[in-house]
Amino acid sequence: MSESSQSDRRSQVKVEPELWERPLKSRRFSYYWTPTIDGKTVWVLLKGARNRTQAKEMKRRKECERARREMVAPSERLFANLARDWLDAQQAKTLHREHPLQQSTVDLYEDDYKRDLVYFERFGRVDKITTSEIETWLADLKTRVGHSTQKRLVGLLRRILARHVREHGGISPLDGVDPDALPKRKKGSRKRVSIPKPDGIYGFLAAADARYRLALTIIAFTGLRVSEALGLRWCDIDFDENTITVRHQFYRGVFKDSAKTPAGDDRVIPMLPFVREELVIAQAVAEDAGRGGEGDRVLLDEDGVPLTGDQILKHGVYKTATATGHDGLTTHTLRHWFVSTLTWAGVPRNVIKDIVGHETNDADDVTTIYTHAYSREETFAMVLERCAAINFGNAREEIPA
Repeated sequence: MSESSQSDRRSQVKVEPELWERPLKSRRFSYYWTPTIDGKTVWVLLKGARNRTQAKEMKRRKECERARREMVAPSERLFANLARDWLDAQQAKTLHREHPLQQSTVDLYEDDYKRDLVYFERFGRVDKITTSEIETWLADLKTRVGHSTQKRLVGLLRRILARHVREHGGISPLDGVDPDALPKRKKGSRKRVSIPKPDGIYGFLAAADARYRLALTIIAFTGLRVSEALGLRWCDIDFDENTITVRHQFYRGVFKDSAKTPAGDDRVIPMLPFVREELVIAQAVAEDAGRGGEGDRVLLDEDGVPLTGDQILKHGVYKTATATGHDGLTTHTLRHWFVSTLTWAGVPRNVIKDIVGHETNDADDVTTIYTHAYSREETFAMVLERCAAINFGNAREEIPA
């Protein structure tokens, strides 16, 4: 890149880390990859890239080529010792006072390592592990385990090797793996989702395991993300105003004092009668067990241990969906279903956006920009009325047999 182009940074847009877009006079763009080599940033023109998608793909290819040349820095560190240090560090996170890591997560790491990642101990030192060896391991992995397990194992290997890179420098050999060799979902492999009708959700919840029924009820009738539902405390439930306030989230064993997006933080959601009944019963049970204080979590198991997203998905949603004929249903699909049902009930789009905590950057979305809701009480009354009209979230005695 010339000195003049380097000095004029105002016209350049950062697409993603180490990838820049620069407008040209012909209303086209040029793209540059900016790796750091020996402490200096080098600008490399990505010739032939006509759009951001092509530029990102070329950048990934060049990163792979660079990783194949450099690899990890030479060291005497054994892979077995490196992995054990990383696993011990994860075990220590379970003792964190404010944001403990779930013991079940650490146990999963241990099982994955003993079953599949122990393969790399045969090479001894970490710097003896090459990209070609990892690709051979991946090829064997695809014949033995499913897509989601492959992604989890690759992520675990990536974290372990990243620890060595932080300590000794160089580049992880996993970065040099051909992107086509990494786990990738095939096009058309997604199952067609069969979602229940508004009045059919009651049968779905009745068939669910009692341990996860409250979690599924909250997600289905509030549109909360599963991490936001797991972060609910009793102080977030206002039975007088019939509202739920989203202030926290519990994601991958970490409790965070914010929602997933700024638009979803501290948002208030109307509590439908069916959800209120379930929460009143759950709070009474929690108080009898000494776990119904304002700071206590809402979604706990029978032993008082916080539920996890994996438990709700695997034991709550998947099993119930199979039993009721709604294959392909997930916790996030229930969120989509909630939005679809509100739309069918005639709730305005801007109100739905505020309830589910969506952000929009669409400048052409005139409905969202120029439509304003009335007061919260009037808006929530309208939502409850329209949901009741289609038998969505009604009290038990109002549900048709």
